[in-house]
Amino acid sequence: MESRLSLSSRSSISNYSQHSKRNGSLSQNGDSDPGSLGRHLIIELYECDPKAVGDVQRVENTMTHAAKAIHAKIVDVVFHSFNPQGISGVVVIAESHLAIHTWPEYHYAAVDIFTCGRSIDPWKAYPVLKREFKAKRMKAMELKRGVLKA
Repeated sequence: MESRLSLSSRSSISNYSQHSKRNGSLSQNGDSDPGSLGRHLIIELYECDPKAVGDVQRVENTMTHAAKAIHAKIVDVVFHSFNPQGISGVVVIAESHLAIHTWPEYHYAAVDIFTCGRSIDPWKAYPVLKREFKAKRMKAMELKRGVLKA
């Protein structure tokens, strides 16, 4: 089961609205918002394959693939594997970043995708993450960042 939520600049946490599935990809209703500087997806991946979220090279490849899926320009890639387990990493893109923290022992990964501008749809990374980490359940929320209009 997937859950996609949106938090607008004037909403409280109790006022999430559902996203719709459109054209085979998960996209925000109404596309990009010219009233904000960026879009920030907060994604929770549950019941992942522990091997997929526990191997630093595999996690790095997946996050890089997700960045390419949204047509972002990759600037730098940094990943770190913790002992005894867990991975943290970031793919820095010209449009902002994709970051991940994994807990293989809990079959869980937390991902942030922050994009600036209107040319990139961060939701196109969502199916890549689900497929590559073999997540059986996901939740996601979109925040508008830099809402300059009151």
